[in-house]
Amino acid sequence: LLEDCDGFLRRAAIEASLGDKEAALKHLRAAAEAGWIDYRSALIDPRFDAITGDPRFHEIISLLKTQVSGLRRHTGQPITMASSGE
Repeated sequence: LLEDCDGFLRRAAIEASLGDKEAALKHLRAAAEAGWIDYRSALIDPRFDAITGDPRFHEIISLLKTQVSGLRRHTGQPITMASSGE
């Protein structure tokens, strides 16, 4: 499944770079559904700049943040890892 996550994420980044917002968001969501949880990478990756203003991008990121917080709680890790709240 991790190969699927990486493939979807790469496609989303390329599509966002090319300005194809719909396809980028579709593949970003597919990456999340396939198990990708490193939402911070999408927040800082300039290839995603074209879609960071879209509410659907923030919806995907929010769902991933919730999932990661749940995993941290489950494993006994602190809910926030940095002073920024990430």
